[in-house]
Amino acid sequence: MKINTSKAAQLWRITVLGLVFAVGLLASQASAETIRIVTANTNNQYGNSGGYRFLDLSTLVGPQNILSFATSAVDSKVIIRFDAECRISGSGNGTTWVDINIIVDPAGAPPPVIVSPTNSNNAFCSGKNTSFFQDNGSGSYSAQAVMIIGPVGVHTVRVLANGNPGGVALGWRINGLSLTVESQP
Repeated sequence: MKINTSKAAQLWRITVLGLVFAVGLLASQASAETIRIVTANTNNQYGNSGGYRFLDLSTLVGPQNILSFATSAVDSKVIIRFDAECRISGSGNGTTWVDINIIVDPAGAPPPVIVSPTNSNNAFCSGKNTSFFQDNGSGSYSAQAVMIIGPVGVHTVRVLANGNPGGVALGWRINGLSLTVESQP
């Protein structure tokens, strides 16, 4: 009889510990809230060496290079993901690339800011040292930026592309893009 009570007690303890563990996991998980998603198979967008261009983020209601999103809490942590197909031409011994800057204009007094890490001279996509698009191949690329937005309200986001002028006959093309904005509690 003692063995059955001991096994029952052990089973009870394991069940209780399992329930406590499960409740603890559920309580500690922070979830992200998606506050804006845009996916656009936009027409090809072209640029040249040293030519900055705001990308068309949605063609659903005509070209849009500024999109808005809202936050409902002070000091919201916002995650912005930009994905696109990118192709570049130019011969420059590996020095041809497209730089992407994600720019957020918070509601209120703060000025627009290029969100880190896109505020550095980073490569979104790079060329294979040929001067023809068809020889360089396309690829899908992604950039992610995180920032704390202080004021509550409606904010805007833009994506600025620039071809690095390191190559000759440099041109770039971006299409099939998506932009996702999420807030973290």
